[in-house]
Amino acid sequence: MAREQSYTLAALNVAMHRPHDPMRYRALFRAIFEMRRIVRLGAQHGGMLGRLYREDGPPGEALMRGDLFSFLQWDPKEPWLNLRTGKAAEADDLAEVNLPENLRPAFKAIPFVFSPKSHKLVFVSKHGDVTMAPSTAARLLERLIEPLIFKGHFPKVHITPVQDRATLDRVFALPELKTLNITVTRPNPGDDDPQTLVRVFASQLEEQNATEIELNAKAARGQSLKPTEAVRAVAELAVSGNGRVLAKGKSSEGRTLKIDTADSPLLLVDSFNPATTTIYDRLLAAVDWFR
Repeated sequence: MAREQSYTLAALNVAMHRPHDPMRYRALFRAIFEMRRIVRLGAQHGGMLGRLYREDGPPGEALMRGDLFSFLQWDPKEPWLNLRTGKAAEADDLAEVNLPENLRPAFKAIPFVFSPKSHKLVFVSKHGDVTMAPSTAARLLERLIEPLIFKGHFPKVHITPVQDRATLDRVFALPELKTLNITVTRPNPGDDDPQTLVRVFASQLEEQNATEIELNAKAARGQSLKPTEAVRAVAELAVSGNGRVLAKGKSSEGRTLKIDTADSPLLLVDSFNPATTTIYDRLLAAVDWFR
């Protein structure tokens, strides 16, 4: 009997400015895939959108699934070490090295599912020895998209990890809340998005030719901030994948605390039996959970 395998899922909000069309999101991911572009992820790693498939469903609603690739990407012209001599390798040593240009070591495939309708990308953040932090996945997609935006093929795209709302609860539960900074990037309301606030912010920022807005509050000396329901709603919008919330305050013991919701992505931790289901099945089932 197959053993249960644990996994962790995370999500990114992919917000494209007008047009707000699921088919444009589909075209965006298809364009990324067809470029076969490799980007740097740190000093010695590279990444790309390696595989892309379309699930069954009506146009504009069908999900897309695939794999992000991660691998070692180094410059072979960099100095090499000869472990036998403990010195830098010489030309004769390197003459024996024959690395095919099309091969990369330390290959990892990170499965994902993307919903063009909700513009949420749900991916495997951890499964076995495969790991990718939400911030790394966001940086990978941003770098892959850059040339498409630069050439004018697509408008500006904001990619933000969906954050854990429990961290926001910690902010508003602080006995003393001294400063509050809320950054909201221009949201992209879907056709099925009932949130009036999302539509209001999207419209307001678009009218001002703005891509984001910041709300800052600082408590009066000796006082604590008392965020209104409206401010709390804006903070909720930010952590849903449209920004971040930074707060500074004090605990009941008088200890200074700094809280950044960007440090706490929303994670779904679970397990599955590989004999009866697949990691892609778990991803497909989790799309609505991250909405």
